[in-house]
Amino acid sequence: MPEVVDQEPSGRSNFLRPFSFEAVAALVVTLGIFALDQADIHIMALSWLSVVVCISLVVDAIRRTGWASDARRGRRRLIGGSIATVLMFAAFGVFLSVHTTKHPELSLPNESVSPIFAATYNSYGKQLGAPTSGPQLSESVYQGVYEHATVLWTKELLTLYVLPTDGAGKPWKLYHDSDIETDPKWWTDEFVAKELNLPNTCSPPSGGIASRWSRDRDEWKSIGCRRWQYAYSSKVVTFQHFQNGLLIGPLRISTVVEDGENFVLLAGGLWYSEEAHVKAARHDTGGLRQPI
Repeated sequence: MPEVVDQEPSGRSNFLRPFSFEAVAALVVTLGIFALDQADIHIMALSWLSVVVCISLVVDAIRRTGWASDARRGRRRLIGGSIATVLMFAAFGVFLSVHTTKHPELSLPNESVSPIFAATYNSYGKQLGAPTSGPQLSESVYQGVYEHATVLWTKELLTLYVLPTDGAGKPWKLYHDSDIETDPKWWTDEFVAKELNLPNTCSPPSGGIASRWSRDRDEWKSIGCRRWQYAYSSKVVTFQHFQNGLLIGPLRISTVVEDGENFVLLAGGLWYSEEAHVKAARHDTGGLRQPI
C-alpha cells in the first residue's frame, strides 16, 4: 500500500506562499508613508521609509530566485545579496539627502492679520495668501444690499465693490470712484427714482451708485432694486490687503440684527462672507448722506 503523506490543501498553500516577511514589512511601511502623505506631513523620513520598502522587496525577490535557493551556497548568497542591497540603497539614500535641492524661502511681509479677521483668515488663508499691509480702520464705509448684488465702498480705497448674489460663480467687479458724489439730489429717493424711471415699488440706489446708474444704465441696472443700505463712520470697519485678495469687516447682516460678517474678496473674482464673531457698529452719520 502506498504511504499516505498529509499535505495542506493546495489552495491554502498557494494563498500563503506569496506573503513573505519582507513583503508584509514593505506593505506596512508603504501604508505608513501613505498615511503621512495624506496628513500633509512631508519630512526626510518619508524618503528613508521608501528606501526601506525598496530593500524589503529586493531581498524578497532575491530569496525567491534559484540563485539564492541553492542547497549548498544559497544561504550565503542570500545573506551576501541582502547586505549588498542594503548598502546600495543606503548609499543612494545618503546621496539624495546630501544633494537635496534647497528651495529659497518665500519672503513674506512682516504684517499680522487683524484679530477681527482671525477666524475668517483661518478659513480662507490659503486662498488669500500672506498679508501685504497691516489692518486699517476706514473713516467712512457704505454697504448697500440690492436684489442681485451687495455693493461696498470705503473712503480710503475710493472703490465700489459689486458682489453678485444671484448665482454662484459670478465674479465680483470693482469700479474706481475717484469722483466722490456730493450732489444732494443723488441722495434723494424721489429724484433718483424719477431720473432712473423706476416704479414706485422699487427702492432706488443712492449717491455715487445712483449717478453711475444714470450714466450707464445697462451696466448698473443688473443690481436691481435696493433692499437696505447702511453707512459707517468713526473708524469702526477694518480692511486689510493680502497677496490674493481683500478682507473687509465687520459689516451688518441686516439693519435689525447687529451681528457682523466679514467679506472675503479673492483676486480671481470669487467672494465669500463669514460670521465675524463680533457685533457690527451702528451708523452715526445722521442718515445716509454718505458721499460715495
